[in-house]
Amino acid sequence: MNPNISVSGDQVEISFHWWDQLINAKPGGIKFDLGQVESIDSGPHILKELRGLRAPGTYAFVLIGGTFWRSTKVREFWNARRKLADQTVRINLNNHFYKSVVIQVPDLELFKSIFAKANRLGNL
Repeated sequence: MNPNISVSGDQVEISFHWWDQLINAKPGGIKFDLGQVESIDSGPHILKELRGLRAPGTYAFVLIGGTFWRSTKVREFWNARRKLADQTVRINLNNHFYKSVVIQVPDLELFKSIFAKANRLGNL
C-alpha cells in the first residue's frame, strides 16, 4: 500500500498502513520539516542502490521495508515493492535521524507539488 503524505505548515508526515508498519518494524510514521529536504529523486534505479544492514525491518525478493544502515552513522528508511519500481521516490534529508526516505507514490505529479513549496525538487 502507498503511504499517506500530509503537510501541515512546514511539517511533513508520512504515515503507513498497519501492514506496512508491521513490515517496516516501525510503528507510526516519519515526520520532518520541509527545510530538512536536501533533494528528491525518482525512478526504478533507486531500488538497485539498496545496500547495508537491515535492522529492524523486512527484506524479501519483492518487498523492502525498514531501516537500512549504510554505515554506523548513515540510516535510510525504505518502504518499497519491486513491482512498483516506477513509483519509487527518494527524499534525501539533512539533520534527521534518517539520511534518506525511500517510498513509492502513485501520483508523482501530486508528490512534486507538495515539495515544490520548498523548492527542493532535485532530479525530479
